[in-house]
Amino acid sequence: MTKRKEKFRRNYNTRKQVKQCILCWGLFYTRGKHTKFCCPQHTKIWHQYNYLLKKKEQGLVLRDWEAQMLENLEKFIAREREKVREQLESLQGTYASQTEGMKHDAQILQVKEERR
Repeated sequence: MTKRKEKFRRNYNTRKQVKQCILCWGLFYTRGKHTKFCCPQHTKIWHQYNYLLKKKEQGLVLRDWEAQMLENLEKFIAREREKVREQLESLQGTYASQTEGMKHDAQILQVKEERR
């Protein structure tokens, strides 16, 4: 008697976690426990950057193209972080305006209840 192969069922009840990318500081959500980056490109760039940075810190001589690549990676990381910083500031501004509006609505409701 042969057993039937059971189908693999994915657990859809697992919670998605909000995490922050190491490279760009952007927020993203994932089901993975060990995920640290918001996209695969940031993973590759971060590892290249760390490899060159450690090589420089150890006192090893960087080739011309490696030194140039390290500078370019630093500039890229700064640009990405600036983009995300602007997005987060705009989100905080909209969130603040929403909470102010909610507080205002709550105050109006309290005044109406007091008048009754």
